[in-house]
Amino acid sequence: MNFNGKDLLDMSPDQRAREGLFLAFQYPVEIPGVSTTNFMKAAVNEHRKSKGLNPIEAKEFLAMMKEKISTR
Repeated sequence: MNFNGKDLLDMSPDQRAREGLFLAFQYPVEIPGVSTTNFMKAAVNEHRKSKGLNPIEAKEFLAMMKEKISTR
């Protein structure tokens, strides 16, 4: 099974996540103090880090989230 020209079956879960493919529960257990936005920002920044990119600042990430939500 290929994704972006790479064999997913040969990758470990963390390698797949760095490529931008990871699973999340539809109804995750709530973790006190961790918002969905903070979780998503952390995931995006880890992906960016693996690509050698700088992390997105909170203000910029929030604007991006609002834009994505408004286009639904």
